[in-house]
Amino acid sequence: MIFVTVGTTRFEDLVMEMDRLVGAGEITDEVFAQIGSGQYVPSNMKWTRYVKNIQECFRRADLVVCHGGAGTVFELLQIGARFIAVPNRSLQDDHQSDLCRALEARGWAVCCYDLDRLGSLFKKMPGTRAYPFDSALPSAVWDFLTSRDRSRQRSHRMKVIR
Repeated sequence: MIFVTVGTTRFEDLVMEMDRLVGAGEITDEVFAQIGSGQYVPSNMKWTRYVKNIQECFRRADLVVCHGGAGTVFELLQIGARFIAVPNRSLQDDHQSDLCRALEARGWAVCCYDLDRLGSLFKKMPGTRAYPFDSALPSAVWDFLTSRDRSRQRSHRMKVIR
């Protein structure tokens, strides 16, 4: 099963392209999509606006197609899920593309920057994760984020004290 998630915002282009790929028979697997607040309603795949337990959907899916949001991507990395991240370029200065490029450069993610190429990525998608499951990646990512937050907090406290 392929699970599609766009987070809580809109990502009409991703939902429409996945629906098109299913309708055209380019994707034959079962697809279930979480479409957030978008107005487009898929006609070729099952969908819901929001799911109560997205972690369960991540675990049950053979592949996740998601927006490039940090929370979603890091959670998928943490559980070792296979995923294709698609940056939602309409959000805040295209920050999702920056995150996707950084993860892809390290071999930690498969990303799609052009929705016209999404269908071809399914054919090229490896049968396994982008990194070995026994990798230290999840803890390294969380350690990096935590240490950076602590550093930022210390820096802020120093400025306030002075």
